[in-house]
Amino acid sequence: MPETITPQPVRRRMAPEDRRRALIETGFELLGARHYQEIEIEDIAKMAGVSTGLLYHYFPSKRDFYVTVVREASHTLLQRTKPDPKLPRRARLEAVMSAYVDYLQEHPAGFAAVHRGAIGADPEVRAIVEDYSRVQIGRLLKDLGLKPGEQPVLELVVRGWLAFVIETSLRWIDERQLTPDELRELFVDAATALFRTALSRGSQR
Repeated sequence: MPETITPQPVRRRMAPEDRRRALIETGFELLGARHYQEIEIEDIAKMAGVSTGLLYHYFPSKRDFYVTVVREASHTLLQRTKPDPKLPRRARLEAVMSAYVDYLQEHPAGFAAVHRGAIGADPEVRAIVEDYSRVQIGRLLKDLGLKPGEQPVLELVVRGWLAFVIETSLRWIDERQLTPDELRELFVDAATALFRTALSRGSQR
């Protein structure tokens, strides 16, 4: 009776950029679920299905890996939430927040990895997060017909609203007490009310 040969699985070699992207996606999952100090570089390699040596080939240290994850997540979210100047103001804000909430649903761990990172005191991480805030604040001020520094009180309100959005998003990821549409409307309504009040006070000065 002829011997039965069991076919072996074919391992597909990934292009370097695809491999790097897969490692970053793994970082989203790990860093979104666990604190930075709890994760070893071996954990990342094991979850990604690669050797520790290969991981070090792409990222010299765990810190470099984390910084890359934060940078990629921030860049992606900024691209996804770029305002459409063709839309009216209210519709434009709704479209931006719809894209934002869609990102939260698709990448909850990635979002949490950025905003719950345990090395937030690291200068490079702080710079990435602050740059994200600066871009989003600049977009909102431009939408209101203002430039950064033109109305400090309103800029403070915008920054406070953005902090509210981030903190509420983190809580929503954990609890999901609102539907995605309700969450989007909460953000839009809060922005509309806050900005209207701040603009009104600014015009009375």
